[in-house]
Amino acid sequence: MLDADIRNNSVWNYCFFFYMREARREKWKEEVDRAKDAIQKVINNESPWAYLRGVLRKMNSDLRSVEDFVISLSSNEYAEASAQWWRAKLEIAELKGQADQAVAAADRLCKVDQIRLQYWQKKMIAIEAK
Repeated sequence: MLDADIRNNSVWNYCFFFYMREARREKWKEEVDRAKDAIQKVINNESPWAYLRGVLRKMNSDLRSVEDFVISLSSNEYAEASAQWWRAKLEIAELKGQADQAVAAADRLCKVDQIRLQYWQKKMIAIEAK
């Protein structure tokens, strides 16, 4: 079903429910690749990003494990305008203790994700206060 509509959040949720019950880490790695493929196709689609975070969490990991992938997306023509990409960059910077990069990502999110403007402003203040 995802092949027909990779933006279908309900299908992403179903896949998570279905595949994450399995105890096979090999399948989880396949699901990481599935999410990465979808993100490459539609970089600002929140569903595969959330799926990726969920699968990584299930694997006792986080976005740092796919940092090279996130960096590689900078060549995507839509990356600069993608709130999801900037959010991933912010999370990785925070996890790595890189406050300057996290603040820069939060500042960019203030511009590309106007709906959550106040959230990103507060996030930036919190990062700077650390």
